[in-house]
Amino acid sequence: MAGEIPMVILAKSLKHGGYCIAGKSLEQKIWVRLVGDENGAAILNEDCMVAFGSKRPYNSRILQNVRVPIIKKAPLLNQPENFIIDKGKIWIQSYKTKLTDLVYFLDFPNDLWGREDFIFHSDIISQNTIIQSLFLIQAKDVLLYSNNYKDKKRRRVKFLYNNITYDFACTDPNFDNFNNRYFNDAILCISLGETYREKHFKIVASIIVDDNKIL
Repeated sequence: MAGEIPMVILAKSLKHGGYCIAGKSLEQKIWVRLVGDENGAAILNEDCMVAFGSKRPYNSRILQNVRVPIIKKAPLLNQPENFIIDKGKIWIQSYKTKLTDLVYFLDFPNDLWGREDFIFHSDIISQNTIIQSLFLIQAKDVLLYSNNYKDKKRRRVKFLYNNITYDFACTDPNFDNFNNRYFNDAILCISLGETYREKHFKIVASIIVDDNKIL
């Protein structure tokens, strides 16, 4: 089903030296996760460049509306929204989605695949209940913080959603650039990660706020 997907980029998060890019289609507002192969590989920087009009290609960013050449859909059990990109082709940008328009793209789940920060892989296999592995939510009391684990810096986001407090790892590359560490509210893209030690950790893939125009 080679073709193009018109979409708004809602997350461009770090993954294995490349990026995991996800967004929603502009027409149906359904989730699209862009990957490098059938196993959900990361996308290299040179394969996610965009162009606007006659300008030279430049790095893609969240909130850009783009047309992405894709080869086919390649769903995984824990990531059913995966589409393989057509590598080497430039994505065409057509303006941007405004922060105020993100309300039309929000999701409203009762919880984020439960209350913990991970799901066991065996549970996904036995229950087969992962209808979507991405959510765009309006969160409250959003705290960005870091801690150390085995001499490595871990970036975390603690937040409140639907009266439940969550604390997830964060892969937003702008994490260290935010001037503020706390926000009364923010829009977060939440992603279910790949298998790691028989678990799928829940990740804050992007933090969307108007914080000194980081966007």
